[in-house]
Amino acid sequence: MRPAGCEDIPALARLVRQTILRVNIRDYTPRQVEAWAARGASEARWKELWKTALSFFVAHDGQGNLLGVVSVDGRGYLHSLFVHSEHQGEGIATALLLMAEDYARSRGAVRLCSEVSWTARRFFLARGFREIALQKVEVNGVSMENFRMEKPMPCESSVCEEAIEQLMPPVSAA
Repeated sequence: MRPAGCEDIPALARLVRQTILRVNIRDYTPRQVEAWAARGASEARWKELWKTALSFFVAHDGQGNLLGVVSVDGRGYLHSLFVHSEHQGEGIATALLLMAEDYARSRGAVRLCSEVSWTARRFFLARGFREIALQKVEVNGVSMENFRMEKPMPCESSVCEEAIEQLMPPVSAA
């Protein structure tokens, strides 16, 4: 696994598109997955996401082929987690989620929150997330459902201590 770079955008767009079309079709209609996949395949959208506070990490096979991607910000917002359809169930999503948790925790986040598809719902529930709400969203003009979910992340003592020191510097004796 490694941080993703702008040069990964074409491969990320292909990975997300094919994953939605092949995996999410189990839980969404053809019209819904087409709308969602079109957004996921948009390199312009990926370039816009790169300008936000999100950080991207990818899993790869060592030969340059991307197997999965996760994006998260320092507040704990998990924007996306996709694994190539041919590599589902190999632990890649779990490894990417752990990387996202570590990243967010190291920046002071105390919980992860995300909008999770019907397809990914069981995966997230099994990893400590809880449902906050079932919501209707619109993707490229097509209505669909997903879940707002969150997971508390107990703060590791060293990260907590660093965060506290940054917020409340020690008082010097005068």
